[in-house]
Parts: sequence; structure tokens; C-alpha cells
Amino acid sequence: MSDSLIREKPTAFGSSRQNNIYNGHSPLKLFTHAKLTITEIFKNIASYVNDSNTYLNDVIKSDRNLISKDKYKEIQQLKEKVSRILSIISRDHMKVVFFGRTSNGKSTVMNAMLREKILPIGMGHTTNCFLQIEGTDKNEPSVLIPGSDEPKSVNNLSSIGNALSREKLDSDSLVKILWPKEKCRLIRDDVILVDR
Repeated sequence: MSDSLIREKPTAFGSSRQNNIYNGHSPLKLFTHAKLTITEIFKNIASYVNDSNTYLNDVIKSDRNLISKDKYKEIQQLKEKVSRILSIISRDHMKVVFFGRTSNGKSTVMNAMLREKILPIGMGHTTNCFLQIEGTDKNEPSVLIPGSDEPKSVNNLSSIGNALSREKLDSDSLVKILWPKEKCRLIRDDVILVDR
């Protein structure tokens, strides 16, 4: 059971947490590992359900009275359910979305998490659109705006995402901020931050 996610309970919560901090492991590594393990389990379940459905279809062709229509439909729905679950857990990233009232500090908290003041902040309605922060392996941060393939400088972000800006984006627009993973440990492990 060396690959198992089940481990002995640590004797003290603090010492386990300190070990993770000192050896450079993010607590989100466990999430990433668990997600990969669960994905593999559901792929196996999907394969089993598909094989079972194929076999059931062959059996029903030979004798339609072997199983009721309701039971057959229920078994067919299992395939759809497993497929939906697999598509959800196979997503690339986990999104953390910050919602709240105007001027409650959502952007300020995210700036603190990034350890730099990059998101527009101020009194009143400040953020005009959705701002998504995701990790990049590049050393320089950049901004991707809807309708433009060319990355822009993060310095332009205050005028792009600000509600008081002259450059207007639709309120449902998604501006992507590609932030270096080396500058923020939180976004190294498949986490995306979204500000609204």
C-alpha cells in the first residue's frame, strides 16, 4: 500500500504542517495526487461499465425478456453518470472564485496572496470584468485580453480591468493574468484564482 492515499495519522498537526513547509511540498500536492488517483479509478469504472453495457446489449439481442426495460434504462444511465463524473474530475485546474459586495477587499486579498499589488483596488466599483490568475512557467507575468492574441504587460492591468477605465470590456469578459508560478506557491498546483 505504498501508493495509497491513506497514511498513518500524524501525532501532532503542527509538526506535519511544518514538515510540508520545510521540505517545499505544498498541501495542494496531496490534492493533485488524489485527483490523479480518483481519475484513474473512474477511468477503470468507465471501462467496466462500457464492457458491461456491451455484454448486456449482446445478451438482450438474444433474449429481450431477460431484463425489464426500466432496469435496462437504469443500467444505461450509469454509463452517462460515470462519464459526467469523469469529465468533472478530469478538469485541468481547480478554480477559487472570490465573490462579495463592492469594496469588500476581494482584489486586496488576491494581491496579498500574489505578494504584489497587480489587481486594481480602490473605493467603489473597481473591478469591471472577471480577472483570472493562473500560473505560468515563464518568468515575466502577462495579461491576455478577449479579442487579442498578443499578451500585454501587467502594468496595463489597472486600466484594462478597472471599472473607471476608458477601455471598456463587457462585464462578462474574462481577462487572464498569467503569473509566474515561482512568485506564488499557491498557483503552482493546478489552482486558478478568479476575481469579480
